[in-house]
Amino acid sequence: MQTSQKKSPVLLMAFSLSLLFIVLFALAYILSADIVASASARDTGNFFEVWLPPILVGLAASLVCTGIMFVIKTKRMVPVAFTLLALYYVLGNVLLRILLHDDTLPTLLQVLRLYMLPPVIIGNLLAWIAYRLFYWGRA
Repeated sequence: MQTSQKKSPVLLMAFSLSLLFIVLFALAYILSADIVASASARDTGNFFEVWLPPILVGLAASLVCTGIMFVIKTKRMVPVAFTLLALYYVLGNVLLRILLHDDTLPTLLQVLRLYMLPPVIIGNLLAWIAYRLFYWGRA
């Protein structure tokens, strides 16, 4: 017996969009590395000296990624893609802890936390707030 239900490709499209977001965040970090390195102090013991550059780059890239919502047809893809990025962060954290048990684990966890956590948090906040404000309740 065959049913004629229409399948929603939102999850597949959000997965693809989340991969694009990873590329955009990586490009944002790569292209702004010289600017951030020259503007920040060399002593990285202070919380703001460590976290402010990735937060600023994450904010700028998250604004660009969230802006995609205003030009695509299926608006909920953007917040779902950011939710998938949060899932990737959790999976990366778990995989690093499972696969590594040597001295590199704390360093790699810090790199993951430093460069992936700001876009995940800021992007999810921006995307879900924008979706809630502008598109909630609309198909």
